[in-house]
Order: sequence, then C-alpha cells, then structure tokens
Amino acid sequence: LYEREGRFPELAEILHRRVAKASTTGDGVKLLAALGQIYVDRLRSRDDAIAVWREIVRLVPNHDKATRML
Repeated sequence: LYEREGRFPELAEILHRRVAKASTTGDGVKLLAALGQIYVDRLRSRDDAIAVWREIVRLVPNHDKATRML
C-alpha cells in the first residue's frame, strides 16, 4: 500500500521497525535489502543506503548484492 501510494519515507520507517523485530538473521537481511533498495531507488538517500548495505555485510559478509552496492 505504501509503495503503491508513493509513501516511501513511511515504508522505510516500517521496514526499520520490522528489521528490529525480525526473528532470524535471514529475515532481517531480506528486509534490510528491501530497505536499501528503497533508499537507492526511491528516496535517493545515499548515506542511508550505504548504512543499510554495510549492516547487511556485517551480518552476512559474503552477501553478493550488498557487496556490489557498496
């Protein structure tokens, strides 16, 4: 709904909260990857995107997409 309506700042906030509540590292990484993509594609927030991709690499050092994005 948020994405369809173009409410990307709100979607980013929701994803941040969901990451904090993720039950597994894998779930958290998937949510972080979605968040990173929103920062890159929709919000054009380079610093936030870098922080997210770095967090993914911290959690999964060989994460292909996060490594490429950095």
